[in-house]
Amino acid sequence: MTLLQHYVARQAERRPDRATNRAGSARGVKIGATRPEALHPALRATTWFTAAALAGLRLYLAACLFFPPGGQSAGLQAIAEMLATSALWSALAVGLLAQMVNGMSVP
Repeated sequence: MTLLQHYVARQAERRPDRATNRAGSARGVKIGATRPEALHPALRATTWFTAAALAGLRLYLAACLFFPPGGQSAGLQAIAEMLATSALWSALAVGLLAQMVNGMSVP
């Protein structure tokens, strides 16, 4: 029995009036995605593990950028060089223009 089949069977036990033709529908998946309390504990643990791994990787890469082993920080220098390029400002202008065309207000 797959995890999705287990989830659908569990939901059918809780709500027998909605148990018709739920095995093949995507509605059970949508319910699990929008209600975290309905997720299987293994999925919840995997989500937390992935979030922790990505946060750790982000911290490691930021530390390597701003505190390199050689002693010279290249992070602020890279940011200053990027702010001085015309590519950044043209991309920013294109993004703002796209927001205006789309009709959304730019904060």
